[in-house]
Amino acid sequence: LWWLPESGLLAAMLALLAAACLLLPRGAPGRLLGLLLWLPLLWPQRELPSGPGALDMQVFDVGQGQAVLLRTAGHALLYDAGPRSRSGFDAGERIVLPALHALGVRQLDMLMLSHGDADHAGGMAALVASLPIGQVRGPAGMGQPLHGHCQADDHWQWDGVVFTVLHPPRHFPYLGNDASCVLRVDTAHGSVLLAGDISALVEQRLLRAGSEALAARVVLAAHHGSSSSSSGAFVQATGA
Repeated sequence: LWWLPESGLLAAMLALLAAACLLLPRGAPGRLLGLLLWLPLLWPQRELPSGPGALDMQVFDVGQGQAVLLRTAGHALLYDAGPRSRSGFDAGERIVLPALHALGVRQLDMLMLSHGDADHAGGMAALVASLPIGQVRGPAGMGQPLHGHCQADDHWQWDGVVFTVLHPPRHFPYLGNDASCVLRVDTAHGSVLLAGDISALVEQRLLRAGSEALAARVVLAAHHGSSSSSSGAFVQATGA
């Protein structure tokens, strides 16, 4: 199959006009020129971030789980892969992968799994089987095969956007939710904080390490908004 990015309204209207042209009687002048009006469907606008420091963030609706796409001008990172349930429903295959196709994402530079629970890492296998992925990273000790681990103070820069891992520190034991990779993304227009499923205990540790690193314009609530996370002090420190 040849996957095409989702087209805009203008391209769809031009395609309908092209179909109307082709339905004209044979011999009608310019009838076959209607084929040219289908070209915008083949090369749709991808609406990528433009310029240094720009970021596009898409939070996919995967139900009880998480999958977040972060795109700079030339790179793409997926934070978590969506859930896979015991019934066999795989959000990585049914939701995340079609959404990536619709957005024109043909490969991922990185898949970062916050931790190994099925609602965050369950869709990994479907994505790895279907997309070229530069590297898969997650906390040390999780069961899934990884190319490398996320550790505090890891940082890199793509197209003027800076990515920094705040948690877990080196040699931190794998504790499931509380071992989640906490990722901070600094752009030219503000910061994003992705906290996985950490609890208030880890939030307190991050506060002791320095609340200035938590200040962000956008925060995705930890552990799906659980009452065991998003403590008052943490929320106040983010100022989101």
